[in-house]
Amino acid sequence: MKILINRKQIVLLFTLIPVNMILCHILCTYGVEGVGVIYQLVSFNLFIYLIYIGLGENTFFNPYFAFAVCPLSLAFYMPNASRYYMADLNSKTYVLLVFNFIAFTLGLVFFKNINLIKARNKSKRWPKVNNPDINRRWAVAFVWISLLPVLLAIILGISGGWNNIKNAYEKIPLSGITNMLVFAGLVFAFKSRKKKTIIFSVLAVVITAVALLTKTSVMFAIVIIIGSFDKYYNTKKFKKWQYILLFVAIILFALADSTYTEIRGAQLHVQAMIERASGGILPPWALSSYLYLEMPWSNTQYVMQNDISSTNGLWVMKTFLGYLGLDSNYAQFYELQHPTSFNTFGYVIYFFKDFGFIGSLIASYILGVIINKLYAAYQTSTSPFLAVVYLFNFRAVMMMFFNNHWCTGAYPITIAVLMLISTIVYKSVPFMGEIPEKREELY
Repeated sequence: MKILINRKQIVLLFTLIPVNMILCHILCTYGVEGVGVIYQLVSFNLFIYLIYIGLGENTFFNPYFAFAVCPLSLAFYMPNASRYYMADLNSKTYVLLVFNFIAFTLGLVFFKNINLIKARNKSKRWPKVNNPDINRRWAVAFVWISLLPVLLAIILGISGGWNNIKNAYEKIPLSGITNMLVFAGLVFAFKSRKKKTIIFSVLAVVITAVALLTKTSVMFAIVIIIGSFDKYYNTKKFKKWQYILLFVAIILFALADSTYTEIRGAQLHVQAMIERASGGILPPWALSSYLYLEMPWSNTQYVMQNDISSTNGLWVMKTFLGYLGLDSNYAQFYELQHPTSFNTFGYVIYFFKDFGFIGSLIASYILGVIINKLYAAYQTSTSPFLAVVYLFNFRAVMMMFFNNHWCTGAYPITIAVLMLISTIVYKSVPFMGEIPEKREELY
């Protein structure tokens, strides 16, 4: 039996050997000991594998690139960066994290080609919406539904500054749901390819991001704008613009982050954090970002050691309980302890609290399978409804090192519900869809 190995794989293999040796030396030098080095090297090689798989896709917006941040984060966990904040991880923590990373990755890659074939054969689910005018109407509708609460909040809170605007916005009923629709409108605007509609939608996103001044809004704007561009302008002519947009997006996010810190009055918190972590291996300008990247793993271990109670599926059910207005009945279970001001935990601990070690592996694998199927559908369909759902979930995958947004953020599930309702409107309301006798081909 022949084993087919191409030149790229051979080069990759021989490159990984010295890279792993160098990383091993760095980890040992900066505080990682014993079995931790092995698990972090495994995590690093999982990162390389995900990047290798992702490079074979025809879009940057694939879940392999998005999830790669997670194992990369653990691979460069170095306690000596800040002994005040970062604890030495024990073998139980490493086993829980690395095995969950592997389980999610297996869900992503198993049956990949089969899911693509099944997605191509499905029909009558997600409308393509090829009519530019229909796309424009959906874009305008989504944007105005989202903008009205923002404009109302600006009017009510402008005299008290940005903090008052945000507080006023949060008090408006359903504002959290309508906020998602401005990003959905942006996808439809790009699908329409109508310049005025695209400009109007981008401006609406900018107004929302500036008015609310949240990192979440800025991150969503970056993902949706570049993702929509990639989906509907993915040609050689526009390929170079993706790199330009990505570079501009990184600059804007950095500016937004510093502006957020300044306006929210968090300078003292950042300064205190730097002083507490002084003497570490990183310069002050890099410390804040590094700690946000790494603290979820230290916090995960803290919860494992100090809160052994089980939530028995409540975290996974939180979004659905919220729909019924019942989540507040279990508020005491929706709190995770953290020893410092960093309150991020990564995605694994929520599954672990709900189902234990074995159950968390199963949950990670199932989530990977779901994202795999969603990505396959996204690849084979031009539907803007489906593109919205995928891009929101893509963003959630990007943030898995930081949090589990399927359990805490609600938006990956809620946007799917909103888009399914919208497809019903599309099929039922002639002005917002196609008349029955001229119904577009679906999926």
